Amino acid sequence: MVILLDDGRHYNNPNFVFRTTPTEELKELYDFDWNTKMNTEVGIIYAYVNQLTSNHINQTKGLGLRIEREAKERIQCDGLTEKIKNLNY
Repeated sequence: MVILLDDGRHYNNPNFVFRTTPTEELKELYDFDWNTKMNTEVGIIYAYVNQLTSNHINQTKGLGLRIEREAKERIQCDGLTEKIKNLNY
């Protein structure tokens, strides 16, 4: 998961909904060549959190999620499953 935290409080746009980092400045992040840099079985999710005003983030925020690539299912071996179960005891 790629998490982008964007502090839009310093933008002067009168409409706070548009207080975000311009797309051109995020091009490097969104245009990254995940296919050659990462195993093709790995999924990729972008989480975009934006602080829009000087209010507490719980009051005025933006959140966007984008699934760039779904992960491929892998079956976990029984031995590992048993080890994990035993951690709870």
